[in-house]
Amino acid sequence: MSVYRKLWVLLIFCLTLFTVVGCKTLDETKPLEGSHLVRDATGAMVQVPNHPTRIVPIGVSTEDMVISLVGPQKIAALGNLPNNFPEESKQIKARVKLNTEAVLALHPDLLIVPDWVDQEMVITLRGLNVPVYVYRAPKTIEDSEKTILELADLLNQKSKGEMIVNSMQQRLAKVTEFTEQIKTRKIVGFYGVLGLTGGIGSTFDNMTQLINAANAAALLGLDISDSGTREDLIRINPDVIIVPSNVYSFDQYKEIEVTALYSDPALKDVKAVKNHQIYVIDARWIMSYSQFIVNGIEELARVTYGYSAK
Repeated sequence: MSVYRKLWVLLIFCLTLFTVVGCKTLDETKPLEGSHLVRDATGAMVQVPNHPTRIVPIGVSTEDMVISLVGPQKIAALGNLPNNFPEESKQIKARVKLNTEAVLALHPDLLIVPDWVDQEMVITLRGLNVPVYVYRAPKTIEDSEKTILELADLLNQKSKGEMIVNSMQQRLAKVTEFTEQIKTRKIVGFYGVLGLTGGIGSTFDNMTQLINAANAAALLGLDISDSGTREDLIRINPDVIIVPSNVYSFDQYKEIEVTALYSDPALKDVKAVKNHQIYVIDARWIMSYSQFIVNGIEELARVTYGYSAK
């Protein structure tokens, strides 16, 4: 065996040994005083402070859940998009972009992120001793409830988490009690700047199921990552069209206007257009997977079937 080959074999052996020992050490690490170990959605063990005071939640729905559990005082920074707690958010002065340098500058004692966040950044931050807890982003209302309880347990706010979930379930029970009486299910389409979306496996798909409606995108066989065209919208001919509000729009990314749909001659025979059944719903509700998904469900039931939460 040549010298170079021997060195290569030795290098591989050392890397393998390091990996095995490193993993074993991580699993057997004892938490520092004032902290505890938690396994997150990636399978990593995260050392979390028992009482974190500089939390950075990433993503609007994460912000909704964390603010409702711990209040604004323990949150170091938020993102730049509006969440469902405008008054509380005003008390949190710092705003953060989703990159390593910006996060490090905040000196967080806990970063809470959904699993759609770039995992390379997560690994880098963990290597710099930032506690990063990754949760699995919900796709159904049941997932949302589980995630709220998961984060409540993480933040030592179990009773608050249970109160939030109980309130969600009570409101949903009223919606389903009303909509299960519906004899003829309406076809509802979620249509925005990306086209016809909200397909199979999406939160919108789950919302339509809960209000006893048919999801236009799902009927076309579109899944969660697909976008249907204007021609698809015409073909499925929905009874109701839902357009998200412009709250998340930027100059280069404006949501469509309802007037543009009503004035489009190609859509004139679509039922929702012909019968003036196009509705704008707040994007912070209809695109949420926090507890505010219930607001979206109630509003969807209202515009589709006349439901009233009162």
